[in-house]
Amino acid sequence: MSTRPKAAAMGLPIRELEHVKALVAGLLAQPDEKVNNAGKLVGVLSRSTTQDAALAAIRGLRQFFLAVFEDGELTARRKQDSSEAAEQSPEDVLQQWRLRQYLLYQQRLLALLQQKAPAEVQVAALSALLEAVREEKIGVFGNRLYLQVLAAIVRSRHASAEVMGLLATKYLPCADVRYYTLRGIDKLAQLNAARAAAHAASDDELESEDVGDAVAAGSDAADVGGPDLARNLYDVLIHVAPGFPPSVSKQSEGEEGAADDSTQGVQSWCGAAEVGAVAAATGRESSNKRRRRRRQEAESGAAKPAAGVEAVGWMSPALQKKAFSAAWLSFLRMPLPEDIYRKVLVKLHDGVIPHLAEPLLLSDFLTHSLDKGGLLGMLALNGIFVLVTKHGLEYPAFYQRLYGLLQADVFLAKNRVRFFQLADVFLASGMVPAYTAAAFAKRFARLSLTAPPAGARVAIAFIHNLLRRHPSCNVLLHRPPRKPAADAKQAADQPIAAPDAPASGGEHAAASADTVAANAKGDAKGQAADPLRQASDAATAGGAEASVTGEAAKLLGEDVFLAEEGDPAKSSAIESSLWEVDSLHHHYSPQVAAFVAILDKDLRDRKKTAEVDIAPLLSESYGSLITQEAERRLKSVPTAFYHKPPTKLFDANSATDFEGWEL
Repeated sequence: MSTRPKAAAMGLPIRELEHVKALVAGLLAQPDEKVNNAGKLVGVLSRSTTQDAALAAIRGLRQFFLAVFEDGELTARRKQDSSEAAEQSPEDVLQQWRLRQYLLYQQRLLALLQQKAPAEVQVAALSALLEAVREEKIGVFGNRLYLQVLAAIVRSRHASAEVMGLLATKYLPCADVRYYTLRGIDKLAQLNAARAAAHAASDDELESEDVGDAVAAGSDAADVGGPDLARNLYDVLIHVAPGFPPSVSKQSEGEEGAADDSTQGVQSWCGAAEVGAVAAATGRESSNKRRRRRRQEAESGAAKPAAGVEAVGWMSPALQKKAFSAAWLSFLRMPLPEDIYRKVLVKLHDGVIPHLAEPLLLSDFLTHSLDKGGLLGMLALNGIFVLVTKHGLEYPAFYQRLYGLLQADVFLAKNRVRFFQLADVFLASGMVPAYTAAAFAKRFARLSLTAPPAGARVAIAFIHNLLRRHPSCNVLLHRPPRKPAADAKQAADQPIAAPDAPASGGEHAAASADTVAANAKGDAKGQAADPLRQASDAATAGGAEASVTGEAAKLLGEDVFLAEEGDPAKSSAIESSLWEVDSLHHHYSPQVAAFVAILDKDLRDRKKTAEVDIAPLLSESYGSLITQEAERRLKSVPTAFYHKPPTKLFDANSATDFEGWEL
């Protein structure tokens, strides 16, 4: 008893598949007599069916409608009034019925792209729709239907990765598909921006006719929201190659008479480029003027300049570039999720900016990204650097922004490798003045004191490279004590005052002051008094309570570098010294101390050394440094000798070293 329902359930898909195959066989064998099978197969796609049955129905209807297109029996007609409809012939009625079934067939395929259907079914639906785009009119790309297909894919929550992969590998290499994909992304991004501005109150009014058809076709499928739409648009846009190959672009940029030769090497989905039926449009007249010109030529009976050759926009490298620019600019105006934002900033400098018609239009987007700070600000620097160096963008605060991003937490950031790679490129430019290089060297030196060992090694490498690129900054390595601004006579006649005497040591302090004055006057006879010596004498005579003020205080070790100043030009770095580098010789990490010693030696012999490659240093961490130290082969190993093996870490002999602690 329990096996019969199970067997019946297993037999339902088989019977349904056999029924669909029978309908397909009859429709293809007798397309006129069994034409009603087309409507039944469309109904199969409308119902929830099995994967095999859906695939069989899609393939059968695809073959049927392609054959109808080849026979020229499926063309759209104008809407007829009641009197004309009453006079229709049976052939006209059949043609109108086929057209309605074809439109329903399109809607069901679009719905499959938006619904949660198996990946194989979605791939078959996309292939069938793109065949219809090509075959609706021979040699003409059906951009209206293709816009519906593109809208269905990017607005779907359930579009499979296989669909995206098929679109990228099979169709986007074609020039016509690429061109209309860019135009479609431009329209969809603008529509999304308009809908967001209207707060979804005027969705129906803002929907264009083409996109509205795609939405209506998949009305039972949930559209994606703003972040997911941006992700889907990016997944498509990232696979769109910018323009033609260089050889084709050079041919098309020549004289207008040589435009026919530019079709060589161009791949098109509609097949017009391969047979030489199209030529590159000049793009100098608007679509309204072009339609007006064609209407006037048709009314006057004037012959076309080139019989059988049509000028199309997707054959023009200039119009391809214009479409590429418009698509990216419209996409960047959308509210982007942070993951897509980062990917866009990584790609802009080499994948987008060189191929834009007007790269400077990205300056607002990049400066706004830079103002965000953090990782986004780091990634935006590369694009701004390209605009400044290659496209004439005036951005004097570029290095000031980079200087501001260089904070202590950058050595622990997730994308620190990318940031330091970009910083190395920026600081290697010949545009960096000496005072800016000194400020960066000083900032790296100050950060190296608190950075982890791996970060300290990176900072040392940056300092080394900056000093090699800017020899005028070598004064930072060793700056001898400077004399105060007062002349020698004033320094001799006006000795440094002794500190206020404490209550218990007034006489001793007074004697100290007399000693300092005597020393100063004695030195004035031979040479100018040395403020450092005076300060030292005062400190020795007056005890630990004595302090030095004024100019002598700076000479005793006060750093004139303004670490909190955000402008490198105002940080006084060029007047300071790299005392931090000398401190790193005593770093607790032996790798850091050894690295400083090596680079210090390299700076003394510039001819035999080169800049440090920071790439290997960027991948270092605590783990890599420990592994490196553990694998290092020692020349001599210290041996511990005990008269008797120790029983604990600290014995009685160590008690004097830990007074107050229980061992």
